[in-house]
Amino acid sequence: MAESNPNASIVAPVPSIVPDAHAITPVPTVWEMVSSMDYFSIEIKMILSATLIIYLGAHASLRRPPSAAPPKKLKRKGGKLVVDDQKEHFAQGFEASDAFMFPLLAGGVLIFLYYLMKWLQDPTILNKILRVYLGSSALFGMGIFFSDGLQFLISLVFPDFWIDRSGRVFEIDPVSRTQKALKEPQGEDSDKEVDPKKGLPLPGFASEFSVSASRRKTIWMARHLLKESCVVDLVVLSRRAVAEVTVTGVIGFLIGCAVEGLYLYTNSTALSNILGLAVCYTSFIWMSVTSFTIGSMVLVGLFVYDIVMVFYTPFMIAVATQVDAPIKLIYGTSGGRSSLLGLGDIVIPGIFICLALRFDLWRHYQRKVRRVEENLETVSAENSDTTIGNATEAATQVTTVKKAFRTVKAPFVDPRGQWGNYIWGTNFRGLVSGQPTLRAVSDASFSKSYFFATILGYLIGMLATLVVLMVFKRGQPALLYLVPGVCGSAWLTGLAKGELKDMWDYTEDGSLDVEEVVVEVDGNGKVIEKPKKNSGEKKAEEETDAKKAKEVKEKEGGIGENKDGYELFKFSITLPKEDSLKEE
Repeated sequence: MAESNPNASIVAPVPSIVPDAHAITPVPTVWEMVSSMDYFSIEIKMILSATLIIYLGAHASLRRPPSAAPPKKLKRKGGKLVVDDQKEHFAQGFEASDAFMFPLLAGGVLIFLYYLMKWLQDPTILNKILRVYLGSSALFGMGIFFSDGLQFLISLVFPDFWIDRSGRVFEIDPVSRTQKALKEPQGEDSDKEVDPKKGLPLPGFASEFSVSASRRKTIWMARHLLKESCVVDLVVLSRRAVAEVTVTGVIGFLIGCAVEGLYLYTNSTALSNILGLAVCYTSFIWMSVTSFTIGSMVLVGLFVYDIVMVFYTPFMIAVATQVDAPIKLIYGTSGGRSSLLGLGDIVIPGIFICLALRFDLWRHYQRKVRRVEENLETVSAENSDTTIGNATEAATQVTTVKKAFRTVKAPFVDPRGQWGNYIWGTNFRGLVSGQPTLRAVSDASFSKSYFFATILGYLIGMLATLVVLMVFKRGQPALLYLVPGVCGSAWLTGLAKGELKDMWDYTEDGSLDVEEVVVEVDGNGKVIEKPKKNSGEKKAEEETDAKKAKEVKEKEGGIGENKDGYELFKFSITLPKEDSLKEE
């Protein structure tokens, strides 16, 4: 819900919580609208902040699509990186029933808050409770929000690749602590040549700064510390827990705690907006509408809910204006004019826009799927056994070779965390042509037609909301304009591209993420089962697997027992050396 308030305070004391009727004000003239420049500055801030957080959250929500093969993930074990065979799982998304449940639940909460405020007659106590509760709930989200922001800044200072003015591409090698020039940037195995002049892990002319050996070592160590994960080992009463954390994650969490404390102490509107944006950001990462069909149903349900609550009941406007908690974005000017936008008007359309971006990524890898020809051998026995005396001749075996095709998916290249490489590794020619010079960047780039279409639909919906708000000077249900803009732009794009069937079939419930296997069949086309193992072999294998699982549990998260006794308490943080990062 979007609303404009010309008063000095958005929570000004009023005789009644809710006015009995909405006052109809005259339509302002064109000159009055143009002369209100402070109003335009407020709305521009609101539109930019909402659009920017959706853009960042959508890219942070990217993950491997079902049309891409999982890469050989490496995990650290015993000081070395080994292949991690752990399967990925998609986040649980919405279901079709949520299109009916969400409006009912939201309406119930809204009505409860409305009558609670009327019963209290003073929302001060309720605001304090909501500020503490919602602020504490947003603490984890703020940690992720600030951590990702720090990682973005670190990628700008310490990129993995960069291009100089002459067009040479340099790769920063943390193992040898050198910079190497790539002779073929687009090649998979390009020849590399160490540049002795560039002794620092910095891009541009900063790589050739003359510093002492100790300072050079400190800078390389700082890069390693900020970009790699640390292993945290905790043992309490012989129970062990092992986890990986990053320095940016710890710093981001501490910054989030500081922001939360300052907000509770000062009740600053700016800090409240930061908390709200952090909640939106993490919602985009952890929430999914599952499919375009379910997403459209959920948005339509909340579309009806928003219209009813704003136009036909006093609940929405009363709660939005009287509740002082991080559930909305508030922007104001020195002249006393202010405007607010509910977080639901960002999160609800935003998760649909995130789905559109992930669909673009799925289409990108779907085009890379290729068919590989394979020979399938079928062994059959002819019924030509003959008996001569007491001897029987063996049946003749016939081997039939058939050609078949198997779909092969392209390996997934994570586009997240590539901001620094893209900025430092793209020259002017690459910006104009849209083709990045670096292979690592080009492999992670993809067309975003559905994403930009829905972003455009969101902007049009926001502009329509603000124009109507400015003309009638009355709170507007933003979803009335945002839902048609976002949903309509997505489906119209699919219609124009002839991909409506793909949009209808696409889902993130995991059913599309299948693995192709080749099996051996007999002459009738039935799968030939492998001979079953006897009970002794099966029991031996089970005992071996149980023993290995017990060893892993004792090492990584089980009983912390050594030869000398029991560990009552132990806490350590280990940063692996650069040599352990080298792929074996």
